[in-house]
Amino acid sequence: MKERCGQAKEKMQGVGERARERFSRLTETFRRRAGETAEDLRQRTGHVGEYQAAAGERGREMKWRFQAAMREQPLAMGALFFSVGAAVGAILPITRREARLMSGPREEMVEKTEEMAQEQLEKAKETARETGEAVEAEVKRRLAGGRTEGARTREKEPAL
Repeated sequence: MKERCGQAKEKMQGVGERARERFSRLTETFRRRAGETAEDLRQRTGHVGEYQAAAGERGREMKWRFQAAMREQPLAMGALFFSVGAAVGAILPITRREARLMSGPREEMVEKTEEMAQEQLEKAKETARETGEAVEAEVKRRLAGGRTEGARTREKEPAL
């Protein structure tokens, strides 16, 4: 019995030793991984600070450029904001009241716009036709050996 107790004691000591070793390895692994995680976190937060600083700088630069544009070209900026407002207004659906109030004037405006667009189209066609005729006449003149007044003037001008 004494022998069995001795064997049991040795086994228990072995089990305890292995448990201590395993616990020591686990503790070391945990410490190493915690250190790696902390270092990784420090690096990432360092980059976040850099990104934050860069974003702040870009924001200040945009603000400065906006203010400069407002000082240097107030009419252009006003037109830009008016255009943006009109675009937003055009995108939003109209209310019943707006539809009721604007139905007559809207129709008139659409008709006038269509008329103006048609007039401009006709003017553009006429200009294109006249330009085409002028180009055709110039080509014929050059093919026939003639010269334009502009070409003679250019030949007489001294070189710079």
